[in-house]
Amino acid sequence: MSTLGRTDRSGTRHLGSAAVSEPKAFGGRFEPHDQLRTGAVSWTFAATDRETDKAVTLEVFFPDVGAHPRFKGRFERGLRAAAAIDHRNVAKTVAAGRDHGSWFLVTEIVEGRPLDQVLREDGPLGVDHAVEVAADLIDALSAAHRCDVVHGDLTIAAVIMAADGRVKVTGFGPGRAVGAEADREPAPTEATDLQALGAILRAGMADDTTATTALSPLADDLVDGRFGSAREVRAALLQIDGGRLADHRRPDGHDADDPEGDRRPPMPWWLRGAVGLLALVALAGLGVYLTSRFAPGDPPARPFATVPDVVDQPQPEAIASLQAAGFDSTFESQRSRAIDRGSVIEQIPAAGERLREGDKVTLVVSSGAGFVTIPLVLGMTQTEAEAALVQVGLAVAIQPEPRGGIPVGTVFDQIPGGNNQGEFGDVVTLRVSTG
Repeated sequence: MSTLGRTDRSGTRHLGSAAVSEPKAFGGRFEPHDQLRTGAVSWTFAATDRETDKAVTLEVFFPDVGAHPRFKGRFERGLRAAAAIDHRNVAKTVAAGRDHGSWFLVTEIVEGRPLDQVLREDGPLGVDHAVEVAADLIDALSAAHRCDVVHGDLTIAAVIMAADGRVKVTGFGPGRAVGAEADREPAPTEATDLQALGAILRAGMADDTTATTALSPLADDLVDGRFGSAREVRAALLQIDGGRLADHRRPDGHDADDPEGDRRPPMPWWLRGAVGLLALVALAGLGVYLTSRFAPGDPPARPFATVPDVVDQPQPEAIASLQAAGFDSTFESQRSRAIDRGSVIEQIPAAGERLREGDKVTLVVSSGAGFVTIPLVLGMTQTEAEAALVQVGLAVAIQPEPRGGIPVGTVFDQIPGGNNQGEFGDVVTLRVSTG
């Protein structure tokens, strides 16, 4: 096996020139092409899954990090925990293994732009957008920390502004924690992630006076380590103007940063007259509607109330807390290794949101890790085996090995073996023939 990478005199890591000129497929199928960034313990690439022709993200750990004697155990434990994270703001883990002298991790591709690129091309986020991004990042960290997963290398480059408007955090998984001992650095903690969140907020607000005024105290407290958990940060964020900052617009309705706002041509007289007539008609119709809708004797509109925080509470306690606040509840079940069976994993809407009394709050309740029968996948292709294991809720690690007489890409061994009992999220290692 060849070993990837080199380190220059300044200590900067580079991928070896041979690997660049002749792309190597990791695990026999994941081919890197564009390098996205160099992190604390790994390179990250845009890659293609040769089996499915789908785009994925490939993280390749530095060879010296993977050589640490405790790395394998840490990597598999981290992979098992990362596989348990199921959250809309976290990129999903697809596969992992060891090849070309390096450990690798494959996650879903997120269509969009990294936050650092957004800031370079579009400028600072602005106050409302900064709050939205912060809320998504806090939710992602909270979900990971509940599964005992720490990112450890959170930067603006790991935050993707997805095409659908959501924020996605990449790089969760074995991450920096597995290499901390090899690098003789303290293992990252939840506090490490929260401090990194503060730095990201500072970068996103740069040169925007309104955003800086509103959010700088929160960012400073994060960087200074004054929060104990992501949930505490979310509560603090919701206190900023009630969690819903005022619309950042001028009284005349133009965007505050729109230099053309005052120079738009006036509306023609005939168009102003038409608009005025339509407004009178609309007002008359509204009056008729209101008179019929809110006639004497109709019940008044239900008042608003604040949704309480019921995450981690047993389901009966959560129901009682919501009822005391004036809300009904609905339920969804989700397997979880980190949250006790019967306790709330997530609530929708989140704590601090304002709803009308009587509205429903959805509680995602843990059904426990759950046990599954590990499928027997010997003789299958790697793609078939991965699909069979993932379908029942297991994570997969790939170990390519030369094996004469067995077709390339065929599974010739699995650990643990098929038909054994395992827990949801356990890692199954597949030994795959390279010919």
